[in-house]
Amino acid sequence: MKVLVVDDEPFNLELLLEVLQTEGFAVATAKDGLEAIEVFAREQPDAVLMDVRMPRMNGIEAMKRIRALPKGDKVPILCVSASAFEKDRERFLAEGFDGFLAKPLDPWSVAETIRKAIAAKQAED
Repeated sequence: MKVLVVDDEPFNLELLLEVLQTEGFAVATAKDGLEAIEVFAREQPDAVLMDVRMPRMNGIEAMKRIRALPKGDKVPILCVSASAFEKDRERFLAEGFDGFLAKPLDPWSVAETIRKAIAAKQAED
């Protein structure tokens, strides 16, 4: 399984890259929303972890544009944000994200969350 990790913070990208590769995932990365759209179209990942606050294009807009791409509605896109209040979580889910992960991330639960999200999205089809 391949995961696209989108975050403008190099530390977050490296941490998730290491954790996900250790868990057996192939990982593609992007540093902002515009790059995420390009990488998604090229790499066709099985899931996306999308930071919300990024330069050039935020995660909400990038998620919406990915949804409009071929197979974009078939892939779980999980929001990753430091805004962990329940109202923020509800807003992100209402925008169209399939799940929410609060920063700081528990790196070892991320892989299980991704696997569950992929299984849930496949069950919809």
